[in-house]
Parts: sequence; structure tokens; C-alpha cells
Amino acid sequence: ERLSSAKDQVQLLITNMPAVFAQFGDRVPVLYLSACPEPEHVKAFRRRRLLAKPFHPQSLLALVRELFDGAEFPS
Repeated sequence: ERLSSAKDQVQLLITNMPAVFAQFGDRVPVLYLSACPEPEHVKAFRRRRLLAKPFHPQSLLALVRELFDGAEFPS
């Protein structure tokens, strides 16, 4: 709903089911979390990263930074 809304601006999608949101692949970057992530599930997304579970929080943060072009976030 929020991705379809003109008034809401989603800056990052974190999901374990990226195919559901493929229609928004040109508008929003995706971080795909899965025990066995399949790269073809995120082909529709222009900006994408995959992260296999289990993962360390620092790995998650590093990929978010990459998707935001190296933006600095509080530790």
C-alpha cells in the first residue's frame, strides 16, 4: 500500500519475498533477506543486495549503507 501511495516515500524495502514487490523495482532499492537467497528473485530491482540468514548486524548495516550510496548512520 505504501509503495503505491503518492504521498508516502519508501526509501528502502527489506523483505524475504521480493517477487511480491517486483513492480516497484525501478523506484525503490531492495535488501533481500533469506536463508538461501535466489538472485533471480531480485532481477526486477535496479538497486539490490542479498543477505543470507543468519547474519551479523554489521553485515546488515553495511549493505544498507551500500544501498544508500555510503550514507553515514549512527552506530
